Amino acid sequence: MDVKQALKRYMGQPTAFRTAFAAFLYLLMATRVFGLLAIESDNLIDLRLFFSRETFFAVIEGQAVTCRDCHLAFHFMDLLFVLTFYPLLAGFARKLCRDTRFFVVSALLAGLMDLSENLGTDLSLLLHPHRHGILAMMVQIATPLKFALLGLALAGSLVIVGLRYLRHRTRG
Repeated sequence: MDVKQALKRYMGQPTAFRTAFAAFLYLLMATRVFGLLAIESDNLIDLRLFFSRETFFAVIEGQAVTCRDCHLAFHFMDLLFVLTFYPLLAGFARKLCRDTRFFVVSALLAGLMDLSENLGTDLSLLLHPHRHGILAMMVQIATPLKFALLGLALAGSLVIVGLRYLRHRTRG
């Protein structure tokens, strides 16, 4: 089975299955696979909103020293999560905000930024000890954009639903 067929088959699965899979992946990442991966929160760039180039390289150094393979395994789970969560979020935004595609696009762009962040981090980790400023800059730009676009998609969708509810409630 090629990638296109696998993707088509997966996307054809019921939303409940994909949501459960995303939640399971999130659980694995949040618990660092139930404590088996030697990962410290200080060495995760994904959780920082803004950071300097020096901080980025210090985090990469920390990841390389503690357990490079653990971080790469963690990012593989994160890749699966990104490929599951953001399309789900976009689908929910499409259903909730039928009048606009803005929040759908925001969700998909947030996923693209998350992928860019992970790619820059993984390449920096694989190329360690060599420091590549362009990768640090890519992650420095992608990370806050990911959070901003994700917040926009979530908050915007909730506001639209809330307004629709209030409009329906005042009519009925």
